Amino acid sequence: MKHPVWILNSALTILLCLVLGFMFLSRQKPPAREDIEPSNVGMPSKGETVKVNIHTIYENDLFGTYKKELPPTIADQTTLPTPPSPKPVTVPPVTTPQFMDPLNITLKGIIIMINDDTKNRAIIADNTTNKETIYKIGQTIQDAQLIRILSNKVIILRSNGQQEVLYLREKDAKIDPAYAVQSDWHDVIQKVSDTQYNVNPQEFVARVKNLAQFIDMLDLITVYKQGKSIGCKIGTMATNSFGSELGLQNHDLVVSINDIPATTTDERFKIYKDVTSAQSDALVTVKILRENQEMTLQFTLKDWKQKKTQNQGATSQAQPQAQPQTVVQMAPTGDELKDKQMRSLRQRHTFAPTLQEIRAKERENMLQNGKSSQVTVSGSPSIDGAKNRQGE
Repeated sequence: MKHPVWILNSALTILLCLVLGFMFLSRQKPPAREDIEPSNVGMPSKGETVKVNIHTIYENDLFGTYKKELPPTIADQTTLPTPPSPKPVTVPPVTTPQFMDPLNITLKGIIIMINDDTKNRAIIADNTTNKETIYKIGQTIQDAQLIRILSNKVIILRSNGQQEVLYLREKDAKIDPAYAVQSDWHDVIQKVSDTQYNVNPQEFVARVKNLAQFIDMLDLITVYKQGKSIGCKIGTMATNSFGSELGLQNHDLVVSINDIPATTTDERFKIYKDVTSAQSDALVTVKILRENQEMTLQFTLKDWKQKKTQNQGATSQAQPQAQPQTVVQMAPTGDELKDKQMRSLRQRHTFAPTLQEIRAKERENMLQNGKSSQVTVSGSPSIDGAKNRQGE
């Protein structure tokens, strides 16, 4: 009897032989080898870098987070917007200053402190209530403010910027060169021809007090051309004014005076010294440009009034006496000489009272009458409370 293990091994050997025979009989010939590289049509050649379009990767986003960018819109260059129509420039009209009615007040008196102007006082009466009040600089009078107290006038400033001046005497307003309207310059300037004039030095100094007033009366300003001063231009002047009487016109350009250019400050100061130191009958030559044409004006410093008086005196002395008389003059005695000296002293005392006497008289009048009155000077009665107003 055979062993069971031998039987199993024999069966397995037979089975293996059958499998091997089947595999041998069923085997096939392997196919020929083919190149797996793609063809060159539409594909990059070897060694060429493949360019990947990254936008395609973004566009094929699996999560749907990609948003396609819209191409920028290009404005149509043929249809431009219509430009706005130009608007004409309108110059605003010049507003006319509105002047207020002068204050209904009267200047009664002025107290002057020589050493300190801030202690000056003005006695001003309200014409409506007849009440007198003492004011100092800075105090208000109705809608105005007192800004300055001088020896013969006070200056007040209204709420709208209008300036008013109250004079103590009427004659002060007439002779004040700063505010008085002086249209008559015949005593100062005498016209000989269109380019020649005579100027009375004494009357000129009486009317024009200083250089600042002279500049203000002619409204002088410096004119520059390409950054360089070329002279002084006359501003706007009123008819029959000081400048017009001198033969000047608005916007005349003063180039030189006595051949000294009027361009720099040093040269103008030299002109000022040259003119102020000129003697009588001196000639002052002024070169101006009027409408781009050069002109020369000549001014002769001449006091024709004094010469006329001297000529009249010489004529009267030259006339023969119709009936010559003999005059016998006796020497005055001692008493007569003393009385004459006393009368002369009294006359001088009347014409020139001292400051202490004026203040004493002022204080006495204020205590007696309750108001201020002016001391008589030069033998003529004063005008109390006269005033003149001028708005600026």
